[in-house]
Amino acid sequence: MLFACNPLWAQEEEVTDDLGNVSDAFQEHYFEALKQRAISNHELALEALLKAEKAAKGDEENIAAVNFQIAKNLVSVRRYEDAVPYFEKVITSQGDRLDVMEAMYDLYYQQRDYTKAIPLVEKLVLKDEDYKEDLANLYHRTKQYDKALRLLDELDDLWGESTYRNTLRRQIYKVTGNTDGAITDLQEKIDKNPKKEQDYLNLIFLYSEQGETEKAFETAKELLKNDPKNEMVHFALYKFYLDAGDTEAAMTSMKKVFASNQLDKESQYKVLGDFIQFVQSNPEFEDELQKRWRYFQKMTMARFMKSLEITIEQKTKRKRRSLFMSKVLQKTMIILAYSKAPYCFK
Repeated sequence: MLFACNPLWAQEEEVTDDLGNVSDAFQEHYFEALKQRAISNHELALEALLKAEKAAKGDEENIAAVNFQIAKNLVSVRRYEDAVPYFEKVITSQGDRLDVMEAMYDLYYQQRDYTKAIPLVEKLVLKDEDYKEDLANLYHRTKQYDKALRLLDELDDLWGESTYRNTLRRQIYKVTGNTDGAITDLQEKIDKNPKKEQDYLNLIFLYSEQGETEKAFETAKELLKNDPKNEMVHFALYKFYLDAGDTEAAMTSMKKVFASNQLDKESQYKVLGDFIQFVQSNPEFEDELQKRWRYFQKMTMARFMKSLEITIEQKTKRKRRSLFMSKVLQKTMIILAYSKAPYCFK
């Protein structure tokens, strides 16, 4: 979609010279380029854009729009190195535009040039905090592990924990091999803030990786003591209880795991698999396994139905929004077809 940068389209005056109407010429070539790009005729689109650039007669905003389209067409034909200078020209002319930086970030990511992507994403974060998770991933890929861990902790504080960030954090722990240092750091964090769940969970993981099961168990019990309503801790506790022979406590933890909306399906299936193995060696608990299985099926179906209800509602909203936007697009294209505005970005 094209947007007018300012309300110049309302002006009556036309820009003309001996060659005829310059605005009409720019418009003709620019729209031709958009049409050719839409049907993947990128070479023809590039030819039309070069003509549009000449017709722009030095207009800075129109030339920036042309350069942006040239860059996107070059990316589409995988001429990545050729596309970069055109993106840079747009940023130099128009400043740190979100859409241009996003397109340039995609280019660097496709090239796996994570080092060049980082400065862009650091700027994108200032415009959209969702990019912080991308930035943490880029720090990890470029072996800037301390920065990655600090950012992951910050995101947990802002948004709560996530499976993705937990996995990324644990990958960093394994790669660095500095488990003792990580354990000390987490212990200090817990001493300063004993209410932060994620620090306990990370410490439980590290102790378990080191084979220090008793310390991991004690850490899990400490978390439960400080936060009796915590659900995530039961993913660790059930196993510790089983190994300790405290079957009743293990059953309680398993039930909480199956009922939890915070734990993902993979974790819940792992708990069920562990219980099945336990029952094979302890057949007297087969009736309890049947109860837990029926309960798990019931809770899974309830969550599935809720998820289905939300999905249907979201699709209905998207359908309404899509219909509305198609009407807006039609009206916008009609306005632009008769305007004399400088053209911005698609």
